[in-house]
Amino acid sequence: MSNALYAKNKIGFVDGSIPIPEENPLELALWKRCNALVRCWLHISMEKEIRNSVKYAKTAHEI
Repeated sequence: MSNALYAKNKIGFVDGSIPIPEENPLELALWKRCNALVRCWLHISMEKEIRNSVKYAKTAHEI
């Protein structure tokens, strides 16, 4: 999974190095879209028991 995240330049959503934008609404919308995509990828790669324990996480970094 980490190779895919690096390849797609999305690892920052998991390690927290891409912070939530606070000033620009357009950047926030784009960030939310990418975060949702990464969360989806993470959920798909997990076993059901683990997925249930993180289903309420709002960010990929929380997962």
